Amino acid sequence: VLPIFKLAQAFKLYTYHVKYKEIIKMRENRMIILIMIILMIFALSFQSSAQSKKGTEPQVKAVRFLKLYPSLAKLTSSTGFSSRWFLNNASPKLDKSYSYDRHEGILYFINRKGQKIQAFDLKSLGLYGPGHSAWSPDGNMLLCSIFNRNKGGASPLYLLKIDGTIKEIVSAEGARQQILQPSWSYDGKMFVYLKSIRSGSEIWVKNLRLGKDILVERVQIGRGSCGNPVWFNQHQRILYKKAESNRPKRFHKELWIYDLENKNKKRIYEGIITTIFPIISPNDSLIGIDTGKYFSLIDVNGNIVKKFDWGDSIKPSWSPNGLYMAYLRCRVNPVTEISIEQHIHVININTGFDRDLTPVPGLEVDEFRWLNDNTVVY
Repeated sequence: VLPIFKLAQAFKLYTYHVKYKEIIKMRENRMIILIMIILMIFALSFQSSAQSKKGTEPQVKAVRFLKLYPSLAKLTSSTGFSSRWFLNNASPKLDKSYSYDRHEGILYFINRKGQKIQAFDLKSLGLYGPGHSAWSPDGNMLLCSIFNRNKGGASPLYLLKIDGTIKEIVSAEGARQQILQPSWSYDGKMFVYLKSIRSGSEIWVKNLRLGKDILVERVQIGRGSCGNPVWFNQHQRILYKKAESNRPKRFHKELWIYDLENKNKKRIYEGIITTIFPIISPNDSLIGIDTGKYFSLIDVNGNIVKKFDWGDSIKPSWSPNGLYMAYLRCRVNPVTEISIEQHIHVININTGFDRDLTPVPGLEVDEFRWLNDNTVVY
């Protein structure tokens, strides 16, 4: 009996041992499964974070303009007309531009194929040397300040239409009178311009439908200056700069907004402004200005919303959708102070993510424009 009892006891212990090993193994398996789940959650979280970070990168590309429209190269090589000139003077849709033949005294409208679609014989009218210009929103009219020999070298403002007609739209008399810096309203029914005369500087609005002019600002000579008017993109408002002669600093300026509907104006900002023309966002909510150390975005009340440290940068430009801003970043030789490189950078306004669109050593980009929300041409 005793051997049988001991055998049963041994079997029972063995059974307990086996079950204990199974329990331990089961616990180990559960622990492994739990660790795997934690690792999977961590991996998914990391992937999501990486995708989120990648999503902040501006999905914008830069393309050479002549690569998109190679036929334009034939015109540029034969006349000295360059893609830089085309982009600098192009219409809003980039479908046309203009060139001026100094020898013949003829101004041409040119399309992206390099074809001359209209000609204006300025020489026969006593005109020469087109200056400040602005295309209408539909691209069918061009405002251009042109010297007039018959008026003592004054620079009236002319309206050139796609049908070949040319008309003096704002007159000027005498060598000291110039009509400059035209800017169209978003609906193409009005435009603003700067009138430089002997007594000082004036900003006026021309209503094409009513044929009347509205004085926005006047500063007498010796008391300062006003100028650089820009029309808002969706409102009947005008943004312009003003300076007083008693300011101790050269770049100390004021930003003013003139509201045509309410016929009132207000100063929104005072400080250092090195930007020639402030740039207004597509929805009119933000204004971009270079405030010296930073490129700043301010709202219509003059509050600084964002600051970007771009270093040596020029020609900032909003994307059509207002999500990005492109600009030229320069790299200068510290000894000669001559530009070595000039690349196009794009920045996401919301995240501040900045990227070089033209990372080619030694490349110097002279001019660029937005073709659409995701493409910059240069």
